[in-house]
Amino acid sequence: MDFLNKSLQQIRELFDSMTTGAKITTVLLVGVLVVSLVYLFQYRSTGGESYLLGGREFSQAELGAMEGALAEAGVTGFEIVGYRLKLPRGNYDAAVAALSRAGALPMSVDSVDDPNQTYNPLLTRAQEEERQKDEKKTKFRAQFSQNNKLEYAHLEYDTQIVGGLEKRRVTTAVVSARARGGKQLDRETVDTLVAGVRGFLVGIKPEDITIIDDSTLVHFRGVSDDPRTNPRFNPYAIAKAEYERDW
Repeated sequence: MDFLNKSLQQIRELFDSMTTGAKITTVLLVGVLVVSLVYLFQYRSTGGESYLLGGREFSQAELGAMEGALAEAGVTGFEIVGYRLKLPRGNYDAAVAALSRAGALPMSVDSVDDPNQTYNPLLTRAQEEERQKDEKKTKFRAQFSQNNKLEYAHLEYDTQIVGGLEKRRVTTAVVSARARGGKQLDRETVDTLVAGVRGFLVGIKPEDITIIDDSTLVHFRGVSDDPRTNPRFNPYAIAKAEYERDW
C-alpha cells in the first residue's frame, strides 16, 4: 500500500511540474489509451470479424443463397459488404457449416480440381464422357465466378460426329453470362469468355462459340482465327481503329 501511495505521489508531483500544454497532452494521451483498451476488450470478447473465403467476391445469386441459408440456420451477425460476406469470428465456423449443409457454400477452382479424386472404373464410355462434361462445366463456372466483372458464367456444349466418309467431331458451345451491376457485356469480357471456353474445350473453333448476355439478351459470336475473315487482321479495320485512336 505504501508503494502505491508513493507511486501516486510521484505521479502527482510530476503532473504538477508540467506546463499547461504538457498537462493537456498527457490527459489526451491517457484518454486515447483508455479508449483503445476498451475497444481491444470488445474486439477480443466478440472475436472480431472476417470475410468468407478470404474476402472473395460472389455473385448476387450466391449472396442471396448464402443469406437465406444463414438466416434459416439462425446464424446472426453477418453482413453483405459489396460483393463480399462479412462474418463475426465467433460464428465463422457455424456459418461455414450452415452454408455447407445447405449446399450454398460457393466452390473454388481448387475444390473441383482435386488430383486425388477417384473415378468409378465401372462407368460406361458414355457415362464417363458425361462425367467429364459435367466436370468441365463446373470448373468453368467456378473459374469465372472469381472474375470481378461477372456475376456468373454458365457453359453448355455439345459434340457431334458430322460428315460422310471423312467424319469429324464438331463441338459447339453456349455461355450464358451476366455482368455485375446489370451492365452489358463488353467486348473484352466476351473475348475472355471465348478464350476460356477454348481453354476447356480443346479444338473448338471460336466461331462455334456463342456468348449470351443474360442482362440484354444480346448474342455475341466468337471471331474466327482466319486472317481473311477476322476484322483484327483486316487492313481497313486496322487503319480505321488507328485513325479513331489518334484523332
